Amino acid sequence: MISMENKNASKATWARWSQAERTIYSTAEFPKLSSVGAEAFKATMSNDIRKAKFLCLSNKDIHPFVKLKTGAMAGDFANVESELNELEAESLSAMNEVLHRRAQIEMHSSRYDKAVGILDKGLQSSPEVATRLALFQMRALCHFELMNFSQAYQDLREGQALADFLLNSPTSAYLLATKVRLIAHMQSIKEAYSVLDRYWKKLNDEEKLKKDIVFVLLRTEIYLRQLEKNDYSSWSIVEKRFAESLGYELYIGLSDVHRAASGQVSFDLLATKYRYDKIHRLIKIL
Repeated sequence: MISMENKNASKATWARWSQAERTIYSTAEFPKLSSVGAEAFKATMSNDIRKAKFLCLSNKDIHPFVKLKTGAMAGDFANVESELNELEAESLSAMNEVLHRRAQIEMHSSRYDKAVGILDKGLQSSPEVATRLALFQMRALCHFELMNFSQAYQDLREGQALADFLLNSPTSAYLLATKVRLIAHMQSIKEAYSVLDRYWKKLNDEEKLKKDIVFVLLRTEIYLRQLEKNDYSSWSIVEKRFAESLGYELYIGLSDVHRAASGQVSFDLLATKYRYDKIHRLIKIL
């Protein structure tokens, strides 16, 4: 918990980093920040999870919300939930960060109805653009998983209006991935591929093919091939390499699940290798 004497400094730091986050999303350039804490923040923004984890583990003075974001990105939701219970939301942006992480925890455990309630609360506070986009994207995905397709479509429309201004944000790619899934179920897989192909081309033309965005699109390609019951073994190999390069431990495991489903590795091996509940649930299903 943040001590009383550090509350004002902590609030100012979080406000400054929130402004930096908006700058990064709108310009794709990092503002000049100093200190180890700022370096950890920059590492989360560039999806360098290994660096963010190292800095958080080796420095006790890292801002709590940077630690939360790092833990969530690494898939360590049990620890994130424990730390959330020790935090106080000292400002609107801090409150929305707490709600964001709590919703992630519920989604990770497939409790999508609970996640929707949390996301509703976050959106009611009229957060700034980057946060609002993230909350709409997450709620759209929850509605999709709950088969509330009309609500998912509405959230996608709201999110798209924001995503047009934040093409550099990985959240925009997640929004597109949810849209492609929805189209595949409500219209056709062919149309879903068409939308996905246009997005690939748009990013390629603008030279903004960041690793994390490519990773999202790879997973979306695999999803469509799963629906078609087509072979996706080569895609899963590339998916794992991207996950490893980004340091996404959870997604390295999920890519291994894809490889196991296509006969490349043993499900039994994965059950002992990974500790994530989501991976174990998928193994049981497959």
